[in-house]
Amino acid sequence: MVITTWGQVGNDPSSSSNVSAHTKLTQRQILSLSISDFLVAIYTFAICLQDRLFDGCYAVRNREWRSSVTCSTLGLIVLTGSQQSVFTMVLIAVQRVRAVVSPFSHPNIHCQTVAMVISWLISIAIGCIPLVSQFEDYFVTKVE
Repeated sequence: MVITTWGQVGNDPSSSSNVSAHTKLTQRQILSLSISDFLVAIYTFAICLQDRLFDGCYAVRNREWRSSVTCSTLGLIVLTGSQQSVFTMVLIAVQRVRAVVSPFSHPNIHCQTVAMVISWLISIAIGCIPLVSQFEDYFVTKVE
């Protein structure tokens, strides 16, 4: 619960702080990282809440929980958040390498914004893969 609280409280200042010192590109990257980390914080909060609700009887409700819509939704949230966090860090690293290789060129904000939008779409698609019925033999969608 402490990690969840820090995850939610810590993302608020980073997303709403004075970003006038940052470029628009860095501002968008920080916002994307903040949102993706917030999704993971929502996941940890929900898991903590479920743990409190089960209160020692998880083994009895194991099948019910793993077959529930809540479990599937939380899987979507955590996969999307964690994948986007990685993709954002990669985009930041690529921008920094380009700045070192070509120090006098300005970053293309439009290109970076398109890359960020595409990375969010890919993250959401990766998060949705376990929900597709064609993969129900591979992923747990229903426990009998």
